[in-house]
Amino acid sequence: MRIMHTCLLELPKIKPFSVPMRYLTEGYPASFICEATGVPTPKCKWLSPDGNQINTIGNVQVNGCNLTFMSVGESFTKGKYTCMAFIKIEEGGEEIGQASAVVEVVDVFGEDHVIYEGFIFRI
Repeated sequence: MRIMHTCLLELPKIKPFSVPMRYLTEGYPASFICEATGVPTPKCKWLSPDGNQINTIGNVQVNGCNLTFMSVGESFTKGKYTCMAFIKIEEGGEEIGQASAVVEVVDVFGEDHVIYEGFIFRI
């Protein structure tokens, strides 16, 4: 008797960011939620505007496909942040079927500004 195995593979897809351009305020947190689908469930990595991979350290948290800055500082790097989704069949194996989405941090305002529903208010 011959046993056949089937393996379902669906390459990753990422839903585009609903707000692809962001304005942040110093002293407040900022989260970027990357919605990736695929089979098996894709893994994600984030790249900074200079192309380096972002890891959880200090003020920065990478949790699955989400990136959070616990508090945006005055030295925050503006630019394009890229979420890359991929599938790894085995540990240490190659990344298969990369998909990406970009969110751009256009500007960072001082704490005397509040951003609400797309409008910038000086307080």
